[in-house]
This record gives sequence, C-alpha cells and structure tokens, in this order.
Amino acid sequence: MSALGSPAMPGRRWLPAALPWALAVLGCAPDVQPLDDGVVETAHLRITNTTGNPICAGTPILLERELERIAAAVELPLWPEDDKLEVRFGEDAVAEVCGDPAEGQLNGCVRRVDGELVVAAVEVSYTASHELVHALRRENGVWSTTAFEEGLAELLAGSDGFPRYLSYPHGEPIIGPVSLLEVPSEEFHRGHYVASASFLSWLWRPAVAPR
Repeated sequence: MSALGSPAMPGRRWLPAALPWALAVLGCAPDVQPLDDGVVETAHLRITNTTGNPICAGTPILLERELERIAAAVELPLWPEDDKLEVRFGEDAVAEVCGDPAEGQLNGCVRRVDGELVVAAVEVSYTASHELVHALRRENGVWSTTAFEEGLAELLAGSDGFPRYLSYPHGEPIIGPVSLLEVPSEEFHRGHYVASASFLSWLWRPAVAPR
C-alpha cells in the first residue's frame, strides 16, 4: 500500500447525515461555467472528473476552502495562483494516476505526472481532503514517515461539514508507536491507518486544546 494513497475501508467511518448530498456532488446540475475542456478552476486548483457528470458549484468552493483550512492547520504556504494543483475525480482517474490496482484498492492518491503533482480521488467529501494534505506537504518539500503522514492526513481530513471519528484501541496495542513509525510504505495496510490516526490525534491534541 502506497504511503500516498487512501485505502478503501468500508465501514471505517461514521457518516454524517449530509453524506447523500456529498456523494452526489459530482452528479448535480452544473452551476459553474467550466472552461472549454470541462475544467473548473479555483485560486489554487484545477478540477476535472472522469465520471461523465458535471462539476457542481459547491465542489470547487469546498475544495478551495479545505485546502486553505489544511494549510492554516499545518502552517504551510500555498503555491502561487498561476500554478494550480490538478485534482482529478472518478474511478478512472484513480486507476490512471494511482497505478496498478493489484497494489491494493485505493480511493485516491498523490503522484507526479509529467513532473507535476496530481491528486486523484473517487469522491469529494472525505478522500479529497486526505489527499490534499499529502499534496500540500509534498509541494512544500515536507515529508516524514509513512505512519506520520497517513495519520496526519486522516486526522486533518475531518472537518465541521464532514467530521472524522477516530478509533482508539483498548487493551494491548497490536503495534506500538515506535514499531508503527518503522513500517515501510509498501507494507502499510488498513489497520496501520487506524493506528496512525489514533497516534497522531494524541500528538496533535495538546497543541490545539488544553487538557
């Protein structure tokens, strides 16, 4: 499992009541005026999809705000507005950008395509924000261990509109933090995402809320 991919994890998340709307976000009536090639742009993003559906007005607004929120949380600058990050939606986009499906079922990833970072995601509400965390850190040349990066992406993917509920294992841990940080990206699996998010939430909490 790649360190830059979101695994497909059915049943892993508590889903808010707004999710039916969120899942339909790529299938709504078009309220934005795309460019001639069907691309929709924001200040920092260039958005396309391979679903055959239009991109509705709420999608670019949500993604731009999510990017700004994440940048503020990790205190990293955004790139110039004339140098936009490409974001592609749809299963075909994920298959094209993320590589061989045999590596593991992915909901999204960040890869370099022709020398430029590209985000691919199957949907907007959860996967896209996770991948934007990766993209922002890579664009700024900041990177750590797989466990830290995936745990941070899982943690920051949650927002007021689409909250993320973390799992806190009870009893003896399956894998401790030191061992978790040593797991290479090619061996990183679904259970490691849960443990990493739990560990990162413990690290993050003192910085954002007094105990």
